[in-house]
Amino acid sequence: MRVFGDGSARRDFTYVDDVVSATLAAATAEAQAEVINVGGGRSVSVTELLEIVGRAAGAAVPTGSTHTQPGDVGVTLADPREAGEILGWKPHVDVTTGVARHLEWMRRHAPNSPDTTEEVAS
Repeated sequence: MRVFGDGSARRDFTYVDDVVSATLAAATAEAQAEVINVGGGRSVSVTELLEIVGRAAGAAVPTGSTHTQPGDVGVTLADPREAGEILGWKPHVDVTTGVARHLEWMRRHAPNSPDTTEEVAS
């Protein structure tokens, strides 16, 4: 995995199930023409994310670093308060749980995965 910069850049990750539930809540909301930030409300560094992935996978993620990308921001962080007020929505899946769920999905569905080889071949 190529890491741009020193790994200290922070990102807010939102699990797909949370995005779907927010979208469904928005589809039935009485608000019109509102811009609502949907996000986890917690940022993690790239380094921390790679550690979370490594723990979930049972092996460290091999990395190499390179210079920071031009225009990249140091931190992204969603503020989901308005989504809570307008939609009655809040995120439920934290990044550690989301990574574990995604890895499990990949193990079941990815082509050439040891868990799916027989399924793909048939």
